[in-house]
Amino acid sequence: MSRAKGSLNKATIAKQEQLKSALEICRDMEMSPPELMAKAIELIQKIALSPLSAAKSAKEEAALLLSLPEDTKRNMVQRLQAASSIAHDLMEFAYPKLARMEHTGLAGGPIEHKHEHSDATEFVRSRIARLAAREGTGENSSGTLN
Repeated sequence: MSRAKGSLNKATIAKQEQLKSALEICRDMEMSPPELMAKAIELIQKIALSPLSAAKSAKEEAALLLSLPEDTKRNMVQRLQAASSIAHDLMEFAYPKLARMEHTGLAGGPIEHKHEHSDATEFVRSRIARLAAREGTGENSSGTLN
């Protein structure tokens, strides 16, 4: 049986429930979502790097890392990847995406392009002539005077 038109699918409902629970956690902890994500990153990093906590220098840390069993190394990498994923999600809070814009012409219509040249050669010649004329007046490439 199919869903009714306009109704949410299971994946969307699950995402909304997860979002609600995440917001409830933030409210209960009196933290904003970015603060909670930053704390999660710190915690995951501490857990991931805990096998290396006994090392007192970078050299000892490297030797200890080489001596760890493969499954421990794999778990460390997975935890650090989880922390990176959270950091990636956090970036949207710290650095907003550029606004998406729709470009339109007059009165919301399409943008009109007028070409006054019948061929490319004529266009290049006229462009060179305009640049030469600009050079003679002391104008720079942005159209302002030097």
